[in-house]
Amino acid sequence: MSSLIARPGAAFGIYPEREAVPAGWLEQASGRAVAGLRAAVLPWGDKIKPVVAEINYHSRRCAIASGKDIVDITEELRLQLGRDGQTDSLATAVFALVREVCKRELMQRHSDQHLACGWALFKGMLAEVEAGEDKSLAALLPACTAALAGIPVHIITGDDYLAERDAYRMRPVFTTLGLSVGRVSEEMPLPHRCAAYRCDVTYGSARQFATDYLQDRLLLQRSSGKLQLQLERLNQQRPLCEQLRLQGLCFAIVDHAASNLVEEALTPLVLTDAQGSADRNDKESEILARISYPRFFRRYLKLCGMSGALQELSAELRNMYDLEIYRVPLRQPSQRRFAADQVFPDRASKRQAILDQVLERHQLGQPVLVGTRNSADSEHLSQLFTAAGLPHQVLDSAQPSQAAVKMAGAGAPGSVTIATHRDELGTDIALGQQARELGGLHVILSERNDAAYIDRQFSQHCARRGEPGSVVAMLSLEDELAGKFLPQSLRRLLVKFGLLGAAKLLRLAQLRQQQIQARARRDALGADRQIEELLAFSGRKQ
Repeated sequence: MSSLIARPGAAFGIYPEREAVPAGWLEQASGRAVAGLRAAVLPWGDKIKPVVAEINYHSRRCAIASGKDIVDITEELRLQLGRDGQTDSLATAVFALVREVCKRELMQRHSDQHLACGWALFKGMLAEVEAGEDKSLAALLPACTAALAGIPVHIITGDDYLAERDAYRMRPVFTTLGLSVGRVSEEMPLPHRCAAYRCDVTYGSARQFATDYLQDRLLLQRSSGKLQLQLERLNQQRPLCEQLRLQGLCFAIVDHAASNLVEEALTPLVLTDAQGSADRNDKESEILARISYPRFFRRYLKLCGMSGALQELSAELRNMYDLEIYRVPLRQPSQRRFAADQVFPDRASKRQAILDQVLERHQLGQPVLVGTRNSADSEHLSQLFTAAGLPHQVLDSAQPSQAAVKMAGAGAPGSVTIATHRDELGTDIALGQQARELGGLHVILSERNDAAYIDRQFSQHCARRGEPGSVVAMLSLEDELAGKFLPQSLRRLLVKFGLLGAAKLLRLAQLRQQQIQARARRDALGADRQIEELLAFSGRKQ
């Protein structure tokens, strides 16, 4: 996509966004077939190699550049991007520049794997990157390329805490490149929020961006819309422009893509007359605007994302957003060891077995992280650990900054941490030498989640960057999936025959739940597309 198309301005629209109604099934099918044929002829991994080689070539020039030279190179590339758009040759040069600036400002240099991830994002793909590989560093590459071309960039994180953390961490890089960076959060006053959106790069959660987009849509509907924006710009009148929050939906880089792009598909975002922000449960107030997350994300002119586990969702992601997945290779071979699943007849015996195993590891000095399905399960385990005199800490998702500090220390010798499977996935766990010698972080999955990719993603808390680590699932026949899909008579038989085959049946139950949820999302997507087509036909936009 040319940078000119996505850049806000008089010629290309004050508020750029994708307006097209989704293509028909025949066009979609033929498009996917062509994409699959291209991938079969030349796999994406093979396409990346010459690109990385070219970036490395440019990197040698940047490495010997002085501070003034870096400024000159940046301005030269900015002018070329503004004139020619985001061509591949210019993008490789920008990638090399960003890499060198990160080395100088953050003391971190992009690896070839980071370059490959960044290039996949630049090409509008989804990158599956294991936890611990520093996805936020890779996101700088396409973000700075687009921003230097004059395109507003939205980096969409998991929550407000991560948005603040990443914006603060990356600020020196943007500043050196002459770019402004902002972030939006729940409690931010409107003037500060608008100022953050006027920056070249803005960090925030999906909820923040979608809510502010709905507010903009209401404002445009009450006025004469984009035509008035154009006239005000030509006449140097800016009252309506100044009231708008976003600069359009130009380019989004979505972190935690599995959650933001797929899991939230069934959750509509609703704006009522009782707000200034979205409220999903308020049914008494008048509904002013409503949008689903898939419909919101599909309105970006360019969309890409990254997550620790995406392969299991590849069909849905292709159907929802027409996005392909590139699995970024690890920088070092994984040493993660998976033990066989352990199944117990009831929750009480499972929790006792978990306690026994945690006590054993704790006495050796090995750190342990226990993953639970929800906060209630975390509380039950915490009470059991407390009664046994086992020191431990429980993550509270309502306090993300405190939870991040606790998660970061989960690799300390002898530490015991309890967290839900969704807690602080963006936090890196430091592992000391003593913990490495004892086998690294030991992860216990206390229950299967509704989707296998959630379990796989949580398992990535251990054995990062080639470090040692181990994972075991400790389950019971009273777990939620077992109660839903395994009849009581079958559970009695399993207990009678020593739980033979129980682990496999629980995995099949998880697969069945995945299929049910995927069907529900598919049905919701079909209804969502019908709404979009009706709105487009009627001339209304919501």
